[in-house]
Amino acid sequence: MDQRLLEDFAEIASDWFWEMDENLRFSYFSDRFEGTTGLNPALLLGKRRDELDTVRDNFSDWKGHLDDLAAHRPFKDFTYRITLQSGESRWMRTSGQPQFDSDGRFRGYRGVATDVTRAHTTSLELERQNRELRVKEATLEQVERMASIGAWEFDTATRQLRWSDEIYKIYEISRDIPVDPEMALRSFPEKEATVMRGKLIDLIKNGGRFDEVLPFTGAIGTKRWVRWISETDRVDGRATRVFGIFQDVTQERERASVIKRLAQTDALTGLANRAVFQDVLKSFYRGSSGGSGFFTLFLIDIDHFKQVNDFYGHDAGDKVLRFAARQLAVIFTEDAVIARLGGDELAVIQPVADRSGDVLAWGEKIRAAFDVPVNFRGDSIDLSVSVGIALGPEHGSSEQEIMRSADLALYRSKRLGRDRCTLFEAGLTQELNERSKILNDFRAAASRNRIMPHYQPIVDLETRRHLGFEALTRWDHPQRGMLLPGAFACVFEDTKTARLVTRVMMTSVAEHVSTWLENGLEIGRISLNLCLADLRDDSFVDTFFSMLDRYALPADRFGVEITENVILGDREEAVVERINMLSQAGVEIALDDFGTGFASITQLQILPVDIVKIDRRFVCKPDLSAQDLAVLKSIIELGNALSYSTVAEGVETEDKCRFLALMGFHRAQGHLFGRPMPHDGVPAYMLANLAASARGDSGSDGAELSLAASGGQGA
Repeated sequence: MDQRLLEDFAEIASDWFWEMDENLRFSYFSDRFEGTTGLNPALLLGKRRDELDTVRDNFSDWKGHLDDLAAHRPFKDFTYRITLQSGESRWMRTSGQPQFDSDGRFRGYRGVATDVTRAHTTSLELERQNRELRVKEATLEQVERMASIGAWEFDTATRQLRWSDEIYKIYEISRDIPVDPEMALRSFPEKEATVMRGKLIDLIKNGGRFDEVLPFTGAIGTKRWVRWISETDRVDGRATRVFGIFQDVTQERERASVIKRLAQTDALTGLANRAVFQDVLKSFYRGSSGGSGFFTLFLIDIDHFKQVNDFYGHDAGDKVLRFAARQLAVIFTEDAVIARLGGDELAVIQPVADRSGDVLAWGEKIRAAFDVPVNFRGDSIDLSVSVGIALGPEHGSSEQEIMRSADLALYRSKRLGRDRCTLFEAGLTQELNERSKILNDFRAAASRNRIMPHYQPIVDLETRRHLGFEALTRWDHPQRGMLLPGAFACVFEDTKTARLVTRVMMTSVAEHVSTWLENGLEIGRISLNLCLADLRDDSFVDTFFSMLDRYALPADRFGVEITENVILGDREEAVVERINMLSQAGVEIALDDFGTGFASITQLQILPVDIVKIDRRFVCKPDLSAQDLAVLKSIIELGNALSYSTVAEGVETEDKCRFLALMGFHRAQGHLFGRPMPHDGVPAYMLANLAASARGDSGSDGAELSLAASGGQGA
C-alpha cells in the first residue's frame, strides 16, 4: 500500500495524519491538518508534543502519555487541549504507533488525530449541568431543612397527595402514614379548615392562587404557625395538579412579634413609647378610638430627676424610671395607655365614658404614688412628681393642642414649686402669652440699655469692713418702673435670653469698674452669678476674658457665683474645665444658695470653690429650729475644714448680725449694710464708707468687690 493510499485510509477514520522522527519531533502533517485546526503546520514541525502550546489540564494523563512516547509504546485516544493565537481552546484526540526498521531500531511514530472540540465541549457542558443539578438539589434540601419549608402536590385525577420530607416533619408524622387532603386539614382549627377547604375547591374549579398564614397543631400537639401557598397546573382549562409550598413560620411570627413589641415599647420601662402614644392620641381625633371619645391626658415629670441621675448615677435614674412605670401601672386600668415620651417625661391617656369623675383626684393619686422613697444601694431617694392634666377633646381640637394644654398645666405645677398637679384652664394660655411678651420686651429692653446692674455691698461680718459688691440685675421698665428679677424670672429659664442677661451685665459692670478704678475708688472684687446656659456655652470663657482685656481689668477683681444645682445639673468635663479656667486666672468662685438642694462634700470637691453663700431662707427665719442650727453649724465647720469662706445673705438686723458672727460666718450682705444701688450711687456709698472707717466705725483696708450677675440675680 503506497503512502498516499495509507493517508487516505487514515483520514477517512480521522481528521489528519501525522509523523514523528526518532527524536519525537513532528516531521509531517497531512494536508487536512491546517484546514481542520487553522494552525500553520510549519510552526509545529520540528517540535516535540510537550513543546506545543498545550494546556495540561490533567497532569497524570500527560505524564502517562510522555512516558509512552519515551518508551516507544503505542498509545490510543490521548486527548489534550491547545490554545490558538486567537485565545480559543481546541481539544484534540490522537493515537500513534511506534515505527521500527528491519534492525529493530526506533524510527519514530505514525498516527492520526481528530479535532474533538465540539464533542468534548458538549460532554463538559453535560457534566457541568449535571453538577449544577446536583448542587441545586442539595441546596433545595438544605433550604427545606433550614427554612422548615416543603413542597407538595395533589393530582386531581388520581386524588393522590404527595409531600416532601419537611412537610412530614411539620405534621410530626412518619413517611409511611398515608396522607390525603382531609387528613391534612384536620391539623387546623375547625374554622380555618373550613375556609381552606373552600379555597381549595375554588382553586381547582376557577384557578388562581392563595397564600395564607394559619394556626396549626402537629400530631403530637406542637402549636405552630404555617404558611400555605397553592396554585394549579391547568390543561385545556382544567386543573390537573394543585401544588405549592408549606412552611413552618412560627419563629418568623415570633420574631415579628418581638420586633413589633420593641418598636412600640420603651426598652427601659416596658411602657409604650412616644410613637405608640402619638398614634393613640391621634385616634381620638380621627374617631377611630372607639368608646365615647372622651379622654384625660396626664403629663408627668419626675421632679429633680437630673439631680438624681447626676448625684447617684444613671443606674439610680433607671431604677427610678422603672419604679415610676410600676406605680402608674398600679393606678390605671388596662384601657389606659401609659407611655414614656423621653427622659423623665411620662404620659397617660385614660379613656373615660363621661366627665363625672374627678380628674384632679386622679392627679393626686399619681402624686401620692411617688411619695414613697426608692432604695438604691442603701440610700433612700425621695421622689415627687409634677403633673399637668388636660381633658380631651375639650382642651384641644387636635393632638397638638391637647398636648400644648397639658404641657401648660405641667409648667404651672413646676412654677408653683413642683410636687403638685394642675388642671388646664384658659388662664394658662394667657400666662404663656404673658411669658412670651416678657421675653420679647426684655430682649427689646436689652437692646435699648434698659437692663442694668444694681450693686449691694458685701462686708466682713466681724469687722464690718467693706469687701465688695454683688451686682444684681434690674429692668428699667418704661411703664412699670424698676423691676426686680422676680418680675421677669421666666427670662432666666430661656437659654438664649439667659445668656443675653449675662453678656449685658458683664459689659455694664466692666464699664462701671473701669470708671471707678480710674477715679481712685477702691471698690473691691466683683463676681457674676452664672447659669447653666453660660457654662454650657463654648464661647463664654473667651468672651469673659475678652471683656477684661477690652477694659484692661485684672481677673482677680472679679468672681462668679453658681448655684449648687448648676454643679449637680451638669458635671460634664467641659463645664468643670471652664470654671477651672476662671479660677486659675484669679476669678473667685462662689457657691450660691447653699443648703437648698442636693449639694454635698463631693460637689464641693468637684470645683475650686472659694466661697459658700448660705441661702437667705435660713438667715431670714425669725426663729431657727434645732435642725436649722445644726445645718448652719455643719456648713461653717465644713468651710473651716475645706478652707472656704461662708457668706450669710439677707441680714437685716443687728441681732441677726451678731448671732451670725458668733456662729462663725465670715461675710454678710443685706439691707443692714446697704440696699442694692445704681452705679452712680456707688461713689457716694464708698465715700461714706471711708468716712465711717476714718471715725473707726468700720474698716475698708484690703477691700474686695464682688460682681454677681446670674440666673437668680438676687433682690
